[in-house]
Amino acid sequence: MKSGLEQLRSATFFTVDEITSRFLGRDVLAGQEKGPHSRRRVFSLARTLSSFLFQCLNPGMSCREVVRQIQAACCQTGTRQTGTRQISSATTCFCNARSALPEDRCWKALEATARHASRNAARLTPGRLAGRRVIVADASSTQLPDTPANQSEYPQPSVQKPGCGFPVMPF
Repeated sequence: MKSGLEQLRSATFFTVDEITSRFLGRDVLAGQEKGPHSRRRVFSLARTLSSFLFQCLNPGMSCREVVRQIQAACCQTGTRQTGTRQISSATTCFCNARSALPEDRCWKALEATARHASRNAARLTPGRLAGRRVIVADASSTQLPDTPANQSEYPQPSVQKPGCGFPVMPF
């Protein structure tokens, strides 16, 4: 079974856009009164924010692929055309809209996401994940300087020849 992050990474833009519009409030997604994202455009504030999140979830995804995903989502919802023009395959509009994302909206989106995750986490039984008991085993360690005190407290691993290597302290 895929984790939530794996599911989001394998999702289409259309799915990510639907999910983000459900838990990001109007104060995050509403257009601005004036300036960037104030006019009705293909790359509205909400769509630009969703597409930027989609691109962040898929490291290495090109702007061209994001635009293709947006075109596909618009075809799926029947909004392939905006006014009398089709959505261009060029990436300029998307890149300009993305670079004009207001920083305060990105912070609001992060806060809304954290609130949503917190509400979902509160419904879980403490110490349980998907109804199962959580046991954490890290197995981290670090090598220490080769001193007699460290050798007596933290002996070398049994796979090392005596006198070779360093004492290992587990965490």
